[in-house]
Amino acid sequence: MWSSPKRARRWPIWAAVAAVLAVIVLAVMGATRFTWLSSLLTTVVSPVQQSAHHLSARVTGYFRDRIYRRDLEAEYVKLREMAAELQMENDRIPGLQKENAELRALLGYAETIPEQETIYADVTGRNPDSWFSTLTINCGAAQGVRKWSAVVCPQGLIGVVTEVRRNSSVVRTIIDGSSAVSGVVERTRDGGMVKGNMYMSGDADPCRMVYLPFEAELVPGDTVVTSGLEGKLPKGLLIGAITDVSRGRQTADAYVVVQPAADIRRVERVLVILNTPGALEEETAAQDATATSATPTGAGQ
Repeated sequence: MWSSPKRARRWPIWAAVAAVLAVIVLAVMGATRFTWLSSLLTTVVSPVQQSAHHLSARVTGYFRDRIYRRDLEAEYVKLREMAAELQMENDRIPGLQKENAELRALLGYAETIPEQETIYADVTGRNPDSWFSTLTINCGAAQGVRKWSAVVCPQGLIGVVTEVRRNSSVVRTIIDGSSAVSGVVERTRDGGMVKGNMYMSGDADPCRMVYLPFEAELVPGDTVVTSGLEGKLPKGLLIGAITDVSRGRQTADAYVVVQPAADIRRVERVLVILNTPGALEEETAAQDATATSATPTGAGQ
């Protein structure tokens, strides 16, 4: 029975238990004579420990480097996105500064005409058939704009509203071929009519002042403002300056060239004068027409 397979498999266990008990006994007894065994074990095991330590360090370093590289790449991507955003913000600064300057100029100009009721508007469109002749602004009847309301900027007169919608309006500029504004030369007080001269052909003279007295002594640089005589526009709005006075002064079709003070080709922000005389007249006429149509037939008889 001693040679049975079951008992043969147990002897390593008993041997291990005996070895452990022997080590414990020796440790308790402080048997110094077995230090050579400890030294032998240290000599054998130490290279294995060192190899394991180096291998562990290399594996740990590899994964640490991988994690560091991943974090570094993520940080790089984040920094690039931040740099792109900052560049976009930086690119916007000149535009914002320009917009701020224009808004300040509009506010300052509005303060110089306190008797006028004004509202701010953006230019949102231009007529593709006559790019500089008509503009579209983002204010309309809902904001108090009326037909014939004057449209200005800090530099001078832009034009008048000719079509009013609910939240937008069409402006006919003073360079349009159908525009005619009563003007007066500030220095000499000579009056005339400033007509637009910008047709599809793109004439070099944007405005011409006609019906001037033959004896008028005008010189280049004389400023022209609205006279208010036609009862449509406020008096004293700057139209522009005379640039040429030699255009057939002794003939019936005599005129002088007027360069608008406002840069109509580039204007982006404007003021609409709501209490323009022509606009108020238009509103009064509309109210009278409404009241007349609302009166029952035969009333008052």
